[in-house]
Amino acid sequence: MKRGHHSKNHGQEWSVAAALLNGCNTIEQLKDYFSIMGRRFGIFFEIFPYGKKAHEEKDLDSFLNTAIQKMKESGWVIQDGERYLLTGKGRHQAKEMLAELENSGRLLARATQPKTVAKITVIAHFVLAALKLPAALLSGSTGLLNDSFDTLLDGVSSIFVYWGVKKKRENLVSFILLFFMGITGIFSLFEALSRLVSGEIPSPDLLTFAAVVISGLICAFLWFYQKYSGLKNRSFPLITQSTDSRNHVLVAVSVSIGLIVSLMKVPYVDALVGIMISLLILKGATDLLIDLIKSSRGEAMDFEKYGFSLFNKFRAKQLKRWFLFMIEQGKIKTREQLICEAKASMVYQDIEPLRTLGLSDSQFDELIVNTALEALDSEKLISETAGQLSLTEEGFSELKFTRK
Repeated sequence: MKRGHHSKNHGQEWSVAAALLNGCNTIEQLKDYFSIMGRRFGIFFEIFPYGKKAHEEKDLDSFLNTAIQKMKESGWVIQDGERYLLTGKGRHQAKEMLAELENSGRLLARATQPKTVAKITVIAHFVLAALKLPAALLSGSTGLLNDSFDTLLDGVSSIFVYWGVKKKRENLVSFILLFFMGITGIFSLFEALSRLVSGEIPSPDLLTFAAVVISGLICAFLWFYQKYSGLKNRSFPLITQSTDSRNHVLVAVSVSIGLIVSLMKVPYVDALVGIMISLLILKGATDLLIDLIKSSRGEAMDFEKYGFSLFNKFRAKQLKRWFLFMIEQGKIKTREQLICEAKASMVYQDIEPLRTLGLSDSQFDELIVNTALEALDSEKLISETAGQLSLTEEGFSELKFTRK
């Protein structure tokens, strides 16, 4: 109880104490430390926050000043000129936080191991099937019925995934997964077309809606969990399962729409939703199969295409705007400096909390940096005269938009 109390009340002080323990003793060093940490999540303190008046801003300076003042009052730190030094109590607190983070990092590493993910996925799919199948039979929803059988088959295929990961037969189990996805898609399409011919309207109820919502939430968690673990471990079976879980999220949304329209007694909508679900499953299986065949022939698997694309695009856009800010401020003057800052902009190994949690390695950082650099020229945001960089009119407009 005591430790949880400290965690709640000393969060920002603990993070600053960890930075001081790492040798960042001045305000400028602390700002660099937390700026790098923020970039891991797409936050660039120099250009954030947007649209706030100066006296309302909660920027990095105010964060550090507030934390250091509290640390002084608590006896964690003393000031020696421009340097801030941890006391014995402060060092103890910083080491305690890092020890807790290390424990959390070990738990996260175990939780994202392919075998662990496979076990949890098996359980989740059978629970979901037990939830959705009765609701589908009671309501008569084709979309939900198709999704229920798909989930049941996913539970069976998840057993193969666990076996394949354990026996290191990932390619074989990936083909098995795609076979199940294909069979499910064909079956779902047949059932939906049958309902389209008959024109039968389902009778949705509260149980159906509850099943769809719960299913969507669980599958959203599985999608993120499987995708993160699959990218981290370069596991194609987990990537395949994450694609299927994403499909289930879309299915949940589509089925909900179909059920709502069914309340209005509009025929064919539920069947059309079922057809869309089927085509979505078949398209996903086809795309994955193409990549798997290429991989089996010796081609390197392109995991970047399965990354968190929206988040990576956001990080690349913010990095681009940060480059513009640094050029405008005169902190980056030449192309050589730009390249140097680009390489140093996402070095997370020296950030202790990120390293202990296993978040210091970002597999897509090189892609993000290259995307941001290319955008500066392709979007004509900068110009170069006698080796000196400056913003174009488009560059100023982009930076102005950022600050709105």
